Amino acid sequence: MSSLIGQRIRELRIARGMSQTQLAKGIVTPSMISQIEAGKAHPSNALLKKLAKRLEAPEDALTIAPSQDEAIIARMEVVNSCLTLGRLDEAEELINEAMDLSSENLEFHYLKGKLLLIKKMYPEAYVEFETALKLSREQGRFEYLPELYLFEGDTYQEVGDYDTAIHLYDQALRHLHKHMEKSGLLEARISMRMSEAKQALGEETEARRYAERAGERVALGERSKMLAQEQLSRAIETLSHGNDGEAKRLASEARSLFDVFHWLESSIEAELILVRQALEQGDIDYAREHLFSCETRSTTFADECLRSRMLYLESELAFQQGEEEHGLTLLEQTLTLCTSPNDDRSKAYLRGAIVAEKLKNYDLAITFADAAYSESLQLNQFVMAADASKMLARLYRDSGQVERAEKSLRALEANCRV
Repeated sequence: MSSLIGQRIRELRIARGMSQTQLAKGIVTPSMISQIEAGKAHPSNALLKKLAKRLEAPEDALTIAPSQDEAIIARMEVVNSCLTLGRLDEAEELINEAMDLSSENLEFHYLKGKLLLIKKMYPEAYVEFETALKLSREQGRFEYLPELYLFEGDTYQEVGDYDTAIHLYDQALRHLHKHMEKSGLLEARISMRMSEAKQALGEETEARRYAERAGERVALGERSKMLAQEQLSRAIETLSHGNDGEAKRLASEARSLFDVFHWLESSIEAELILVRQALEQGDIDYAREHLFSCETRSTTFADECLRSRMLYLESELAFQQGEEEHGLTLLEQTLTLCTSPNDDRSKAYLRGAIVAEKLKNYDLAITFADAAYSESLQLNQFVMAADASKMLARLYRDSGQVERAEKSLRALEANCRV
């Protein structure tokens, strides 16, 4: 019995507003329903058909298709855990092997789309999500719709099409409320992304509303990332030895462990969105209070990228309070942490370059302007890249590096033509 089926039963039951007792009545005991949803019981196809009828779902909605044998189901569990914990090479290898076995499987298109989105291959990811959406509607698998719309929205937001992204996030929320519980981590993720898209369009009131909504939907937990990674390693090794049932169990347990960590991480992320918006609106007191809250709660778990985000927000707070030297020191620290480019960091580096130039610290200003230029190019933020390139040329010229100034201007002209 795959825990995927147990999850599907739980999602459909909640969508229908049914308790475990109501679902079980006249079919099995409520205890059996609990065990099935937890992946601890192995119901027959006959029982699954009865449950599907009670849940008003297609008769085969909960049954395992002939092509989805135990090995394929185990592989899906392990792949999902690999994606969750960031082990992309292993996930890609397992997905490619699985596609050879079952090319029309909804879960594989969903997982492949997630992989491509993480790898920033947006057009390819969109194709996979569209295929998964089509299959989810055909098969009555409505529990997938909110997350598929979320991921489709992400593909548009990453390329700057915020209006389409907002439409897709709205669809995700509508389906989430229609078919699933109205609270939880998924709604928090959708609300955070919606907030970012609204902010990019200058709709500050709406952006703040969605960020606050996200904050209401996340809870605190303890760090369990290391344990999750260890369990996933055991799952992959077990799968390679042909013990599919144990591999499924270990992979599912790894994701459960990681979810606890991710809830805490998401609560900090939601609050950082509010801090950024407060700084952009000049609400220094709010920003200071909530940054302190984030730092206090994140000391035992925050990864490098999350600490980097907090540092650049601290630097902006320092700048707004007139503490320019301290702000520059904080920005220097961000350069040594997470190397993944993002729009906020690019803006922070450009701001740091302006402050450093004002203080006539040309070496530091050049470092920040060069970082802003490189990151904005990677993100296809060409206007920001042009601003950073112009600043680099000016800084090189003012510091006596004429040849490098001319080289920077030539690079700017080349990028403008592109």
